[in-house]
Amino acid sequence: MDPATAIATATAAFSIIKKGISIGKDIESMSKDVGRWMGALSDLDQAEKEAKNPTLLKKIVAAKSIEEEAMQVFMAKKKAQQQREEL
Repeated sequence: MDPATAIATATAAFSIIKKGISIGKDIESMSKDVGRWMGALSDLDQAEKEAKNPTLLKKIVAAKSIEEEAMQVFMAKKKAQQQREEL
């Protein structure tokens, strides 16, 4: 999953979790949303690993996009960290 999609998924799930907590739902009833959020964060971790170690082909063919992708991953990870702290 690309970083933009992963952070969009994480943000949507985060909003649902936050709303559920504010109205008093217990964490068990929100397990699907928590799982979706955690899955998106896992996808971001994988995207970060791939951005740090691009394949040789990717380095040759898409050198500029590697930097753009690394920046997207960095920003997405920062947003995910803020979500973790808020929850």
